[in-house]
Amino acid sequence: MSTGVLLRGGLITAIYSRSLRLTSRARSTLTNGKLVNHISTDVSRIDFCAGFFHMAWAAPIQLMICLILLLINLGPSALAGFAFFFVASPPQMMVMKHLFALRRKSMDWTDKRAKLLQELLGGIKVIKFFAWEVPFLQKIFDYRRKEMEYIRSILLIRSANNAIAMSMPTLAAVLAFITYAATGHELSPANVFSSLTLFNLLRMPLMMLPMSFSSIADAANAISRLRGVFEAEVLGKTYEIDSDLDVALDVQNASWTWDAPPPDTDKGKKKSGKSGRKSRPSSSEKKGRESTVDPINGQQDNVFEVQDVSLKIPRGKLVAVVGPVGSGKSSLLQGLIGEMRMTSGKVTFGGTVSYCPQSAWIQNATIRENICFGRPFEEEKYWKAIKDSCLEPDLAILPNGDLTEVGERGISLSGGQKQRINVCRAIYCDADVQIFDDPLSALDAHVGSAVFHNVLQNANTKKTRILVTHALHFLPQVEYIYAVANGRVAEHGTYADLMATENGEFARFMNEFATKEEENKEENQAEEADENDSKTKNAKRGVALMQAEERNIGAVPWSAYKIYLSAGKGAAVIPFMFFSLALIQGVNVMASYWLVYWQEDTFHRPNGFYMGLYAMLGGAQAFAAFLMGSSFAMLTYFASQRLHKDAVERVMRSPMSFFETTPLGRIMNRFSKDIDTIDNRLGDALRMLAATTSAMFGAVILIAILLPWFLVGVVVIMSMYAFIAFFYRSSAREVMVNALLRSLLYSHFSESLSGLSTIRAYGETERFQKENQTRMDVENRAYWLTVTNQRWLGVRVDFMGALLTFVVGMLTVGTRFTLSPAQTGLVLSYILSIQQAFGWLVRQLAEVENDMNSVERLAHYATEIEQEPPHELPDAKPPKSWPAEGHVELDKVVLSYRPGLPVVLKGISMSVNGGEKIGIVGRTGAGKSSLMTALYRLVELSSGSIRIDGVDISKIGLTDLRSALAIIPQDPVLSGTLRSNLDPFGLHDDSQLWDALERSHLVDKSRPHSAFSGETLKEEQTSTNRFTLDTVIEDEGVNLSIGQRSLVSLARAIVKDSKIIILDEATASVDYETDRKIQDSISYEFQDRTILCIAHRLRTIISYDRICVFDAGQIAEFDTPERLYDRPNGIFRGMCQQSSITLDDIKNASISRQSEYEY
Repeated sequence: MSTGVLLRGGLITAIYSRSLRLTSRARSTLTNGKLVNHISTDVSRIDFCAGFFHMAWAAPIQLMICLILLLINLGPSALAGFAFFFVASPPQMMVMKHLFALRRKSMDWTDKRAKLLQELLGGIKVIKFFAWEVPFLQKIFDYRRKEMEYIRSILLIRSANNAIAMSMPTLAAVLAFITYAATGHELSPANVFSSLTLFNLLRMPLMMLPMSFSSIADAANAISRLRGVFEAEVLGKTYEIDSDLDVALDVQNASWTWDAPPPDTDKGKKKSGKSGRKSRPSSSEKKGRESTVDPINGQQDNVFEVQDVSLKIPRGKLVAVVGPVGSGKSSLLQGLIGEMRMTSGKVTFGGTVSYCPQSAWIQNATIRENICFGRPFEEEKYWKAIKDSCLEPDLAILPNGDLTEVGERGISLSGGQKQRINVCRAIYCDADVQIFDDPLSALDAHVGSAVFHNVLQNANTKKTRILVTHALHFLPQVEYIYAVANGRVAEHGTYADLMATENGEFARFMNEFATKEEENKEENQAEEADENDSKTKNAKRGVALMQAEERNIGAVPWSAYKIYLSAGKGAAVIPFMFFSLALIQGVNVMASYWLVYWQEDTFHRPNGFYMGLYAMLGGAQAFAAFLMGSSFAMLTYFASQRLHKDAVERVMRSPMSFFETTPLGRIMNRFSKDIDTIDNRLGDALRMLAATTSAMFGAVILIAILLPWFLVGVVVIMSMYAFIAFFYRSSAREVMVNALLRSLLYSHFSESLSGLSTIRAYGETERFQKENQTRMDVENRAYWLTVTNQRWLGVRVDFMGALLTFVVGMLTVGTRFTLSPAQTGLVLSYILSIQQAFGWLVRQLAEVENDMNSVERLAHYATEIEQEPPHELPDAKPPKSWPAEGHVELDKVVLSYRPGLPVVLKGISMSVNGGEKIGIVGRTGAGKSSLMTALYRLVELSSGSIRIDGVDISKIGLTDLRSALAIIPQDPVLSGTLRSNLDPFGLHDDSQLWDALERSHLVDKSRPHSAFSGETLKEEQTSTNRFTLDTVIEDEGVNLSIGQRSLVSLARAIVKDSKIIILDEATASVDYETDRKIQDSISYEFQDRTILCIAHRLRTIISYDRICVFDAGQIAEFDTPERLYDRPNGIFRGMCQQSSITLDDIKNASISRQSEYEY
């Protein structure tokens, strides 16, 4: 067992280390969910095998020793019994091979279920926004049902195998004794019962042998699955660092490409939609990191590349990289830091490198730990970085300042706060070359300008800064510019040089969108994206934002057993269990005592009579053993199926507060390790406990009948056994802390996978490996206690067994004149089985209780976690046409995120007419995003009401409400394929999906419009032509830029075609040309829809019908843009003036929108 502990620790740390170095191609198949499944399930199976592996060679040795002794007792007749073992062995090997194949198939579905569940939980807010819980739950249940079909077959086959193994001693004894008698030998008590004892001693090894083979088969399957991790491609060193280089960065004729995933021929067979619609043929093109693969020949087409890049960046300069969405800006940076495959060229940095990614990666730690990121804390440098990043006001609001825990993925922070921590980390690192991937898009105008001047334009810094940005008005202030288009550097030079170039793409682009004054108009004043109320919402959460995992102390409560039996249809299964247990022990005892009758010829019948009945009893024992095994198999099957269903269902219907305070790794631990324990270990542990208990009681009853004084010794020794058992169980239960430490280990593993590019760019892989090893060691401390406790128990139990054997031996000697020799032999043979049974009983009690801890943990999710209001209210369903008008009315709405937290909406009232376009603006913390939260009922109102077309939304089901709304969220989380993100349940045909993609500007309108024409997408200049409906989107959408993710969300809203559309910072991370196109699309596509737009760029909403200005959780102003502008001291007027927006701009925007409608 110690080998298992060492193997587990070594494998998990090795898998973690390997995961930190995987290429994007490897990561496309080794997803986060699959890797977590490897360390939770596959490694556990190898660990479990280590405890049973030695039975595979120890049992045959026991068999050989017993065979020798039986040959001495019974002569050649013993070979007849052993022939049965050898005849039964080949079929058992075939069964093991079949079990191996079944396990491999079941694990394929386990991986699919884990991957889907990880994706859903990672994007749970989007799932709730679109009311997709029920369809996705059905998909999970479909995967689980297919997984359980294989597990059910495994359980039943194992039951048959175990039945044969349990019955083999009796059946072998039957053959041996029949052969012995048939060859003319007399059955003497000495020969019969010493031989019977030897056969009974084989029962335990023979019971363990199938478990050993089964565990070996599972471990072999796990090893074959882990080969995929250890043989996966890892990143090599793609750049060099030369401190003597005369420039900061030297790139010579470099080209990079995103790796394509391995071919998957199954994808070519998929249909689009439920009704068998043909999938539109495509050129198998892909955007970003992925390319699709031709389903016939597996060839990869049009993988996105960055080509022929040569540049030299002097030390200490500020360099900008610009270009439209999807042009390859971020890919260029990824190539520089080694995240893309270099196909040619050379990259040399003149010093150390830091990287600030476009999507901030925040650890579940304090703000200080996120900023220092493994570097020593240097107070002066640290607080300067805080000041330059404009984090001081945020730290002043938080209760513990920079020591405040931010939760998993920085859940307690706004997008702007996370991005500024990201920037602060980059500058605190103090690297020679600092790379920033569009960090300003998540910041408001004032903060963005301050960060630009403090960090990027800092005249005192000697650092080289490379900046990707869409904030074009900053470009005149940078020292050099690289314009990127279609994966190439199209132009480069100073701002003045590029603007002076005739017919230059950069000059045309800037003249249209970005003179400094125009950009001030375009640029946002409003606020940091999603910052509105998150600070207020989380200000009082304290240091421990994430809830501590519930630790089960003391005995597993009977309620857990009750839940398990109820879920397993115990009312129907338990009677069969008791019947089979009684039958198997009755038959076993009767078969043993039948030898007494036979030896003494009690019934004065010929040998054939005794032989026939003895053989029948052996067959009955095998049948009873199979019945018992099948009963436990079905209990396991029903219980696991039901517990998983109830737990997943309840988790998916939990409020957002549950996901904000519960790490994803902890949730996945329940649905991987705990589910696997219930599926594959608990049933066997219960079966062996029941079989051992019934065997022990059967033996005690038989001996007590022959030796009544035996009960006195049993009571005394049983009391000593009980003391040892309770002492062991108490210490074993405290080891349940291992389950909590395991959750922390898995959370760290999952968290690291989501931040690989940041970890690698900062050169922190070694530190994270050491952190993983530390967490592994801490968890192994508790796990090692389990192993040592079991060894402690084994020594004491064996001693007690020897003492019990001594007592019985004394009693048989003392009653030698009242017991016949045959009865004495029977008693002595059974006392040895009791000795074995007592030892296994205590071990199995502890094993069952440890495994029941998984039931208790899963049952907590299945029965106790908080739930949202009902999703369906059949008696309060709105009309099918609801909402027909899109009229929204708020009446004295008061909202607080939790009891004890500040009120974020303070009695607001407003009325929005159907089809009206409302822009929602306000300063940081004003309460704008809380309005969206209230509309979707992510949090229930403290008081007041919201009505849509006269229907009080609190009186209807959540599914009816959320299905009626559409949203383009600020931080869209995507995975799967492009098709599954637009239409996950196949409700629309391909032509509708392509139309939505065109209208959202994700693909060009120049492509063929027929979805069934057989034509392929044009391989033209723009990156948007690389999309197909089957383009794979990696975990969290990492192979798309944030701007592209927003376009996918816009296309999804177009497909949904709701009457009320909510835009939450929809264009915060796109360039201005794309922003203009999106606004044009919104104006045209949603002209008869009600739009509530939380604005990031003020200019995007000045053409709206009315503007709602929030201030401190209340509506400060609400009127048309022109009237609000006429208020000299109004908030909106001040915001417009700061963004250089005039009254003429507002009027022109209104006229432009009207012309769009008329067009």
